[in-house]
Amino acid sequence: MRNHWMKRVAQAATLAVAATTLVACGSDEPSSSLADGDWDSVVSAAEDEGAVTIYSSQGSAQLEDMAAGFTEEYGIDVEIVRDIDANLAPRFDTEIRTGSPSVDVFVSSTESLQQQYSDSGAFEKPIAPVFDDIDVMRDDYYFDVDATVITFAWNTDEYAGTIENYEDLLDPALEGKIGVPEPTVPAFVDFYLYLERLYGEDFSERLAAQEPKIYPGALPAAQALSSGEIAAAAYVEPQIDEQEAGAPVDWGFEQEQWSAMFYGAIAKDSPHPNAAQLLVDYMLSVEGQSRIARKAASIRPDVPGTVGTTDTVHRLDTSAVTPEVVAEYQAKWNGLFR
Repeated sequence: MRNHWMKRVAQAATLAVAATTLVACGSDEPSSSLADGDWDSVVSAAEDEGAVTIYSSQGSAQLEDMAAGFTEEYGIDVEIVRDIDANLAPRFDTEIRTGSPSVDVFVSSTESLQQQYSDSGAFEKPIAPVFDDIDVMRDDYYFDVDATVITFAWNTDEYAGTIENYEDLLDPALEGKIGVPEPTVPAFVDFYLYLERLYGEDFSERLAAQEPKIYPGALPAAQALSSGEIAAAAYVEPQIDEQEAGAPVDWGFEQEQWSAMFYGAIAKDSPHPNAAQLLVDYMLSVEGQSRIARKAASIRPDVPGTVGTTDTVHRLDTSAVTPEVVAEYQAKWNGLFR
């Protein structure tokens, strides 16, 4: 039986479509407006606003690092609301419906939702000068930010072997000790389809036979791995920080790597429209990318701390991973893993 995660992502998709009629319903005016004049006027107005809020499903450590750099640079406080897409989207939908947005910058790994929001008029057009330097716009309103490169990892205290690829997760010694993601959003479904393409259509069935533990995403799985709650994880970021912190973990890459793209946008009628533009400009700069895309793939080449560029990683094909495909796989997954 599907739990609340599945229900929330279904509700998110429905509400995002409904946003077409909702974005015009609010009567409240934004507390600030975008400055007239040149970019310096926007920067000055952003500093006067003094705060900005980002909703994102990117890594917590990277978000906090980026926020710290932005605050140090401009003296503007950043409020981070970090959660999975299946929870952030309904929250954003509610703000659209009530006409009282709290979010300034919205970042999601679900491109179909971003496209629906864009088509409905829920986003403001970005004007930051950074867009003169890089080609990242997906349409007139939302844009590439970075891509989380996902891999497998294991706890060296809990598992004596070495994992060379995803098929090694089928080792009988790992039965009941593997962490896997719940396919609440299209990106997670795409991940499982990627595994089936690599190792056969029955790979999900064989993985389910290992009786793995289920996690909502990469971060809780990584925490469980470091603590020894699980001995191996199928869906985590490269465990660089965990190793440096002394956790008994190791990790490796499949020959063909899988990644989850992140797409950003500025909310229409956001409470801090100038600070939103400035945060986006910073996030996509070399300095911002060195923070938000650390351990990930950057939109820019040669950024310190990154592991690749977004033009070389796997990108979810929304024409292939349709809502029907997602629903069909989720039903299959529930039958296997529950």
